Amino acid sequence: MPIDIAELNQIEKLVRDEFGQAFSQAPVSYQLYTSEIVDTESITPFEWIGALPRVREWIGARHIEDMKNYDYTIKKKDWELTIRLPYRKMWESSRTMLAAFVRQRVFQLGAQFRKDYPSEIVVQALESGTTNLAYDGIPFFADSGRTNVNLKNGSGVTVDNLIADIESCRAAMKKFKDDKGRTLNITGDVAVIPPELEISFMEIIRAKLRDGSDNVHFGSLEYVVDARLTDTSDWYFIASNEFIKPLLFVSLGGVNVAVKDTTFDNKSLIVGADATGNVGYSFPELAIKVVNS
Repeated sequence: MPIDIAELNQIEKLVRDEFGQAFSQAPVSYQLYTSEIVDTESITPFEWIGALPRVREWIGARHIEDMKNYDYTIKKKDWELTIRLPYRKMWESSRTMLAAFVRQRVFQLGAQFRKDYPSEIVVQALESGTTNLAYDGIPFFADSGRTNVNLKNGSGVTVDNLIADIESCRAAMKKFKDDKGRTLNITGDVAVIPPELEISFMEIIRAKLRDGSDNVHFGSLEYVVDARLTDTSDWYFIASNEFIKPLLFVSLGGVNVAVKDTTFDNKSLIVGADATGNVGYSFPELAIKVVNS
């Protein structure tokens, strides 16, 4: 027999509450380098991406400077995760057991959805930045085509190599210029790294002393370790403290969760979660990719 409406509503409320709790509690790190934007359209335009006018001395009439327009858009995609829960056997054993079983599985569903969405697609976009295009039609990470080079050959993965590259990236990012040649003075403050570099970055950033002297790099960066990075020796130097972050996650906002009664057919419930969103890029000057061969 199908579940009656009152019981289905009760189960659906339990599922939504448990999913929401798991989704909100799941640890994520992508927000350190990704701006989140909610937009109800299927395609979000970013014509305003580009160099902003700068302050100038006011002499005579105002100098009206038009902002450059670019044909850059982020098209949202649909994402889903669905599981089947056995119903009758659990219900016949105990209502309490059913509730505990549903809570456990739905909590896992919520945590997994949060882990994959948008965290995984953000990491994929970060790694694909050497081929995916930015607003100017050039790959987001590039060593040619722009005044500012944000694709850098690293000097290696020893602690000394990494220190040299951190210093080089910090100096280069501060000297990045806008399209009129004016220095942007951007300060990088986050490194996104694979697990293989974690111990080295821990020594560089967290040790107060180095070789018996004060470590000048102590606390100078925050670093994010993400095992989904497939290049084990490459890493990213990022400015997260500007008005916008280098990656953009655009969504309709929130996750839809629903329960479907299929007890008549196969004595089960289907629990599904879905959301709509996608990832793109803002300003290339806010990130540098360091590649070690």
